[in-house]
Amino acid sequence: MVDVASFNAVTILKDQFLSNVENQKEILKFLSTEFKNAKFPVFLASSDAGVLIVEMAETETESGHSAIVDGTNSDLLALIAVLTQPQVSCTC
Repeated sequence: MVDVASFNAVTILKDQFLSNVENQKEILKFLSTEFKNAKFPVFLASSDAGVLIVEMAETETESGHSAIVDGTNSDLLALIAVLTQPQVSCTC
């Protein structure tokens, strides 16, 4: 496990760093703390992050705010179609 802190430089390749589950947990913990300290809201998905992303975007738009979901994962498009319009069935 690599010690993750704002004053530490990580000197290994990203793929190598993220291949370690403990490193993944540490970087998420570190980033969550940094964002919270900067007064940004932080939401951690317990399972599928795509579902949380779409649900949060829908909540924001229902509150009158704009929400942009950007990504290269086609699963997000399917989730948006299914989760934001429950009456629509999707055979994706």
